[in-house]
Amino acid sequence: IWAKNFDQVSLVGNFILTPMVYLGGVFFANTMLPAGWQGVFLFNPVFYLVDLFRHGVLGSGQTAPVWAIPAVLLVMIGLFALAVSLFHLGWRLKS
Repeated sequence: IWAKNFDQVSLVGNFILTPMVYLGGVFFANTMLPAGWQGVFLFNPVFYLVDLFRHGVLGSGQTAPVWAIPAVLLVMIGLFALAVSLFHLGWRLKS
């Protein structure tokens, strides 16, 4: 929807998703960071996905699944609602 040509499609993956994965706790635990940065992790939905996977494989995670599952579902529902509303508005759709 946001890309005007095919070359711009990879911008989302390169500039949004890749930093979210690297800062999502895949390679290190958020407890290794200073207290101020630990709060930033709570706004990253990839952190909750990684933590749920870690909890499923290892049996323990940094957050309880009771909080991680609703956080992931809330982000998914919000992004789906945004996409549906943009399609209904016809934003950048060619006729």
